[in-house]
Amino acid sequence: MLKIFLHPDEQGEIFFIPSSNLDPKLSLDEMVSRAASVYNYRSAFFEQANVYLRSKASLDMTITYYLLGNERLCASHSCGSWFPIESLPALIAGEEEMVFQLMKILQREMPFKPIASHLMPKNFTMQELQGLYENISRKTLNRGNFYRKMIKLGILDRLPPAAKPVGGRTVYHYHFNQKYYSNLEENLIEIW
Repeated sequence: MLKIFLHPDEQGEIFFIPSSNLDPKLSLDEMVSRAASVYNYRSAFFEQANVYLRSKASLDMTITYYLLGNERLCASHSCGSWFPIESLPALIAGEEEMVFQLMKILQREMPFKPIASHLMPKNFTMQELQGLYENISRKTLNRGNFYRKMIKLGILDRLPPAAKPVGGRTVYHYHFNQKYYSNLEENLIEIW
């Protein structure tokens, strides 16, 4: 399940996307990297998403980045909470549009960028991976076709079965072969 981390306002009724003011001594990427360390993201993947001009008169703008990481690897943070993307709380003005645009960017870029490896646990089942792709793409994918495509791409390594068969079927776990997975973007290989 895809989730987003949000901060509450002072009353705890309306939420907003974590933000900070610009530090003229740092580049935008350095600032995002610093923010990732505040939330204890390990091997976070981040990329600039959009620029929103809030006021032409004062050139007040918001630059959004998406920062991806597995919720289990992120330390709990006392001033925010994780929310399923399908059931967001009330957001401050304009931020619903930002979330919508970020989802569109993820849908567009996930087939070509190593996004899934930052959202999945180290070891996962094919069903869990397919669930992530379906959650982001908002499409139901054929299980057999998805499995064959993932295996054919060579981006997954299958682990030996650790558990007894469930319902007569052995459940296999996989992990990403980072060497091949990182080549997706370089070679623009489409996952689906």
